[in-house]
Amino acid sequence: MLPCRAGLFPALFLAWPVAAAEEERAPDTVAPFVHRAGESLAFVGDETVCDGRWCQYVENYFFTRFPDRKLVFHHAGLKMDTAGDVLARFDADPGERKPDYVIIQLGTWDGGLAGFDPGRVRVFQRNMEELLRRFEDLGTEPFLMSPPLVDMQVHRERVDADPSYRFRLTRLAPDYNGVMAYCAAWLGELAWERRLRFFDAWGALAAATARERRVNPAFSLMPEGLLADAGGHAVMAATVIEGLAAEGAGQGSEVFLTRGEGEAGWRSQVSGGSLTQLEGSDSGVGWTWLAKFLPWGMPEEAFIGVQVAGMDERFNPERLQVLGLREGDYELRMEGEALQSFTAEQLRRGVELHPLWNRPGYRRAQEIAARNAKRHADTVRPMRELWQRLGEVRRNHPGDAERERQTAAEIAPELSALRQAAREEADAIYAAARPGAIRCELRRILTPEERKAAEKAGTP
Repeated sequence: MLPCRAGLFPALFLAWPVAAAEEERAPDTVAPFVHRAGESLAFVGDETVCDGRWCQYVENYFFTRFPDRKLVFHHAGLKMDTAGDVLARFDADPGERKPDYVIIQLGTWDGGLAGFDPGRVRVFQRNMEELLRRFEDLGTEPFLMSPPLVDMQVHRERVDADPSYRFRLTRLAPDYNGVMAYCAAWLGELAWERRLRFFDAWGALAAATARERRVNPAFSLMPEGLLADAGGHAVMAATVIEGLAAEGAGQGSEVFLTRGEGEAGWRSQVSGGSLTQLEGSDSGVGWTWLAKFLPWGMPEEAFIGVQVAGMDERFNPERLQVLGLREGDYELRMEGEALQSFTAEQLRRGVELHPLWNRPGYRRAQEIAARNAKRHADTVRPMRELWQRLGEVRRNHPGDAERERQTAAEIAPELSALRQAAREEADAIYAAARPGAIRCELRRILTPEERKAAEKAGTP
């Protein structure tokens, strides 16, 4: 079966047998991914993993959800790598680290940027199966991730109109997105057969792009055609956390406050944290809230991906419901800062707080995300650049073991120092990710008439 030559989604039909089979045979629930402190997770792949933003965003999830149960991260992505290239460097990078878990994302370059070629596909399949065997021999639990979408619409438009486009001279087959869809479908079937977790990055990016293009035909999460922007990486990160059925995913917080008519005190029911110092009247109420964990934060550059993937609703739900306030408008304040106003009726029905990106908990989560982005820029990417040097020696001088050994010896001291710095900063980020108590208030906003009466009476 060959991918057809069509538009954005030329091979959606290829994924159907996998989806249908999973619907028929899959268990009702997927066991959540639960890690132990000190275990390690490696990211292995090509350009998309080397870029590292979706990996970085996945790290942010574990930083904020489990600051007291540290998961250690290793990065092993190199530009333009195929599954065969990873096998060639396996013993040094990533096999040397012997990770407990590994996410493997390959395929973009395995198709050779050409049309569907059964021979190339068979080589990719054999190499992926061998890669799984190698990791399993190490005692590593592997997870499979599809290659990302190839946005042919963007590629064609930029080839025609943008002289600065980095892939302008790349001979990219018109049906290459179909080749990637085929790889995604095969990887999904392989994962099912071997009972491995599978993350369909291609499917998630394709679905998000299709939805958004109904409104904005120029929308893309792949502005480089072959490569995703920060929003695309956020969508892929969400796909990973959902596919892991990661512990804590979907858990948020709910605060229910009630005060009966004629009662002086307030009562509370909560989930996702602890509530203390509850006090107030029918004109306002205040409380101190300590969440179990910070929200899963993203840098601002990735917010379009957060929105199209519905990440806050899926992973950071926060809800407030209050019964017992007199009619009127109420200002919600956290740590003394006004966030938004709600009517008493809205509060009785319940309001969602996760869309408020200016709330203190989410701002702290963004600070964690920014700190991890700096960690990547200062340590992780320089490490990958050193490995890239070794990869280029292997690619440009095949079989030259002495040159390869000499380059490995040259990069070893700097690599070791960067590795230690990355680990130390990760430990510091875990320590900073513990949530703190937040003082919250609902204050009734006076009507113009009430304000005038208060001013006349000299009431503050």
